[in-house]
Amino acid sequence: MSVSIKPIVWPSLLLAAVFFIPSTQALASFHQDIEVSRVSSSIQAGFCSRPELGCDIAGVESLGLPPNTLPTDFETGKDIYVTAFTHFVFSGQHATDNPGFQSAAGALAGNEVVFYQALGVMEFWNPATGAWNIAPDNVQIRLAGGRLLDPVIDQSCGRLICPPKTEGSTNYSGKGVSGAESLIVGSAAANGLLHTHLNWFLETNPGTANGGPAGAYLVEMSLFSDQRPTPSDPFFILFNNQLPNHQFQAAVSSRVLDPSLSEVPIPAAFFLMASAFGLFFSWRLFPRSIL
Repeated sequence: MSVSIKPIVWPSLLLAAVFFIPSTQALASFHQDIEVSRVSSSIQAGFCSRPELGCDIAGVESLGLPPNTLPTDFETGKDIYVTAFTHFVFSGQHATDNPGFQSAAGALAGNEVVFYQALGVMEFWNPATGAWNIAPDNVQIRLAGGRLLDPVIDQSCGRLICPPKTEGSTNYSGKGVSGAESLIVGSAAANGLLHTHLNWFLETNPGTANGGPAGAYLVEMSLFSDQRPTPSDPFFILFNNQLPNHQFQAAVSSRVLDPSLSEVPIPAAFFLMASAFGLFFSWRLFPRSIL
């Protein structure tokens, strides 16, 4: 007697499959949280590698870099934190809440308020050209979830007095930074612990998070606090948007590895050496006849 699957099962399976479809890069995505600490009068940002915080650098090899190589920009020496946008099929959003911001107990003062400062222009790695350039004019990354320290009451809502705004957003584009250039990342607990995530959206139409061209995107920021006004060294956040692993690895490598290594004419040298050996052996095997 044959057994058939009840028809009701198939819609459920289909719904589970299409509600969230992980793209190629999401299957091997790798992100690094940003560890926040204090050094004298300044804030320091670094790669989070503390098991007690639930983050480490295991998996960095998936970026295609040499062993024990953390991603830092070759030209500037700035750290690069790597993450990936997730494509949500039903909503069309391209979004992520990574990387997170973390500090260990005692790394910050109790209730210390940490801010970000958005910097620079957004860059784009085009898989068609294999090169980094300024991002296209119609694309932006919107960073949301940052809070305002002192909400301002205004009349922009059309009323006499608008409700105070407690959250803002920052827009990165090829033209620079717009919106709020600096917002609160989060506040440390009484023991100095901090763990928070903000929300990043890739958009071609502002406010829709409907994605942009497949490629890699790069933005820049630094951190400071209400108790430590000297900012951290600037750092980059590099996003994968729908690139297969080998292309994303190429995008990362082109920022991290010495570009002169790829400019050494190894093929030409190889063929020159092969030709020399060929001439040598042909002379030994077939000596010229004596006239």
